[in-house]
Amino acid sequence: MAEETTPTAATSASEPGLKRQLSQAVAWNAVFTPLKFVIDTAANLIKANLLLPAEIGALSVVSSAAASAGIWLDLGIEQTLPKFIPEAEHAGGRGAARRFLRQIISFKLLILLFAIVALPFWGGSLLRQMRAGAAQLADKYGLSAVGPLLEQLDRYGWVFLLTIAALIVLGALYDTLLAFLVSFFRQKAWNIINAFATLALPLLTVMAVLLGWGVIGVLVAMIITPVLSVLITWSHVRAISRERGGSAGEAAVPRDLWRRFVPYTAMGLLISGTEYFSSSQFVALFLGGDNLQAVAVFWIIYSFIKQVQGYVYTPLRGIQVPLFTRIRASNNQNLDRAWGTLMRLILVLVLPAAVGLSLLLRTLILIQFPAEYLQALGFGLVLIPFFFSEPFWGLGHNLLMVQEQYRPVMLSRLCALISIPLLIWLPPHVGLWGIAIAIGSSKMAAGLVVVSTAMRRYQLRFPWRFALKVALASLVMGLVVGGGVWLLGDLGTAASIAQRIVYCAACMALTLAGAITFVLLARLLKLIEPADRALLQELRNPMARRLIRLL
Repeated sequence: MAEETTPTAATSASEPGLKRQLSQAVAWNAVFTPLKFVIDTAANLIKANLLLPAEIGALSVVSSAAASAGIWLDLGIEQTLPKFIPEAEHAGGRGAARRFLRQIISFKLLILLFAIVALPFWGGSLLRQMRAGAAQLADKYGLSAVGPLLEQLDRYGWVFLLTIAALIVLGALYDTLLAFLVSFFRQKAWNIINAFATLALPLLTVMAVLLGWGVIGVLVAMIITPVLSVLITWSHVRAISRERGGSAGEAAVPRDLWRRFVPYTAMGLLISGTEYFSSSQFVALFLGGDNLQAVAVFWIIYSFIKQVQGYVYTPLRGIQVPLFTRIRASNNQNLDRAWGTLMRLILVLVLPAAVGLSLLLRTLILIQFPAEYLQALGFGLVLIPFFFSEPFWGLGHNLLMVQEQYRPVMLSRLCALISIPLLIWLPPHVGLWGIAIAIGSSKMAAGLVVVSTAMRRYQLRFPWRFALKVALASLVMGLVVGGGVWLLGDLGTAASIAQRIVYCAACMALTLAGAITFVLLARLLKLIEPADRALLQELRNPMARRLIRLL
């Protein structure tokens, strides 16, 4: 085995160039997008059609409780790792990066231990709420509205608590190890692991439901999936460690890194903590375990829209923080160029997708879900523009965090807290619409602060002329898709499986027609600018060349 070299030499000798790393990350993200979208769509179909709304609500409350605990117990560490793992390796060598990761995992496990000890107290209160909610539904609609849920809550309450505990611990390990992969642009492994985790849960859920195990069987599936995911992720992390460090031992982590890591982590906690108050987990717990049917309707539609938005944006996911970190290391050379290109790519990805989803949403709900979920249509239409604008806010946030400009980030997080009074005041007056407005407006208020500050501080610009071109192309595409929806007609709430399949094929055809229309208009309007073309060509990415030819 070769001897350990100096940190600088090790980095330059073992890592491919930034352009090659970036292109590989983009490519692997894009390759796995269709697969993950299909798997998640299948998961939503399974949950909505094979389980009762009360059962979905109970499962949503359990997962929300675990996620909520995980957010606060993480202490902001997870989102800081993609920045500091590469810095630990650069400053102290591969051994320092290895020790840094081990110390982080040990610390998180110690914190989680205290939460697990207290779980019977706060978890028991949650169980009592769910049982009260199931009993109310049974009194109102009969036992058929809740199935065996009441009995399972009484006899197997410990399984619900065990699931929450397992999700907290395994989720913390999984997120930490996954952050390690993202730090070194291992998008291939990152996507394989995510695809496995996404596929395993719906498959195990189907098995549990078909075997008659109900909610308890799904809870067991929720435990098995992260166990396997952690084991697979750990094997990838070990392989990368051997690849990058061989058999070399650990080395001391530079003290300067820890001095910067602590305030950065505190900022991460402030960010995740304030974001929590506009998250689906907070809303599910806010609606309460005693309102299981409302939780189910909210959860299914929210998850579907978030799923579409997330996978539209997937080609750029996990790239910004490492990219901005390396740009900062070069004294911010080409920052304006990278910012402009990322802004234009986000516009091309999200704006036409938001228009198309808005036009197809009613039909897609009726195709996939039982009729009772249609009551959330207005909620979904309000939520779409808020969700699809999130990537812009994330761009400014990530840049300021990498540049360690914490004051505007803190101000933006304080703005996000407006979701709390809005959630208290709006839903009683306008129902689910109020929830969409509350969580969406808080995200937008926080995002405007960080984007405007980043643009002003680093003399960056928003591509207004480009945005107008994209808006024009999206408008024409919307006319094509909207006209097709009008000609297709309404599916109705009592459609047969055969009718749903026909409408599903029609929606796929309309989506394809809309995509073709947008691409043709993009070429006519010359959306690819010279700076973007030059950057994409420098990346030497086959997908970039195809994008140039396409647009």
